[in-house]
Amino acid sequence: MKKLLYIFFSFILFSFTFNLDTIWPNSLNPGMRSSATYVDYNSPDGFKISHENSIDETKIFKQIYNKNKAYVWRLDTIASNSIPENRKLAYKYYSEIPGVVWIEKTMFCDETEVANVYWQEFLFSQNKLEKINLGKSKNLIDLGYFIKPQFYFFPVVEVSYEDILDFCKWRTEVVTRNYNKRHGNDKNSENYTVFEYQLPTEAEWIKCATFAIDTLKYPHILIDSLLTMKVNLKNLEFLQSLGSNANKQILDNFNKIIKKDYVFNCKRINNDFMNFKVPFAIWSYPSNQYGLYNILGNVSEMVLEKGISKGGSFKDLYKNCTPNRKFNYTKPEIHLGFRCICKLKWPNIK
Repeated sequence: MKKLLYIFFSFILFSFTFNLDTIWPNSLNPGMRSSATYVDYNSPDGFKISHENSIDETKIFKQIYNKNKAYVWRLDTIASNSIPENRKLAYKYYSEIPGVVWIEKTMFCDETEVANVYWQEFLFSQNKLEKINLGKSKNLIDLGYFIKPQFYFFPVVEVSYEDILDFCKWRTEVVTRNYNKRHGNDKNSENYTVFEYQLPTEAEWIKCATFAIDTLKYPHILIDSLLTMKVNLKNLEFLQSLGSNANKQILDNFNKIIKKDYVFNCKRINNDFMNFKVPFAIWSYPSNQYGLYNILGNVSEMVLEKGISKGGSFKDLYKNCTPNRKFNYTKPEIHLGFRCICKLKWPNIK
């Protein structure tokens, strides 16, 4: 009986953690505080955010998605093998770590790619906000990708590996300082907690992307799915602002005849009206089983090993956006972004 109860409650925790419906920040309602640092916007130390008189970019498409049934076997594994102490630790700190989901032990992962607004917050804190338009591609500048509130919650791209490391260091300092200040922990306290943000290693990124599924045995388990979807004709102007070739006739035909699209943002052969000049919003498309959005497609994500990115992007074909594929880069690119992992550390506990 006890075992059955344990499995039941583990399943409830699993469902709560990975399938919780949330109202995400968007250009219409960015929220009162940063979901990267939990620093209040428009406070003396906070980024001065604007509100876009636009539309909710998270509701551009009506999507219906049935998750791949091959995932189901993981439920029993999670229920029977979970370590209660790890779960207690995860839930103790969940509300304290902005924008993440728990992966294992003391490691958490950003549920989305790092967005433009978080990068602007970082530059603002370093008195470098004027750098935001330097060295960027003409297409992105012409669309206002780096400065328009419409694009706040789209992934930041064309940033260097070195600048990303500085971002991780800054985020570590801000979240660590504010957490310990809230809880009255000085630097010598046993309870002093460090929230260390960094790029994931390639192996850590694969673990986050695959939900610990054997991708050699099941190489296409994450991509053999389609969305049933419709496009609201009222959003035509918005799609065009992303560089789409959409028009009313194209959208009418799609809604009446095709109705199918990929489960993440990649380069389309068909439905090319969804091939934009920019990546799409960070909370778009269904999450994976961990609750991570756009881990495949949208932007290829840099990892700790310099020169390597993972997951593919909106410029890559569907078949190439697989968890094990390795992409190489030499400089910042329009299709390159990143997400952080966060590791908890207690430096005063030996």
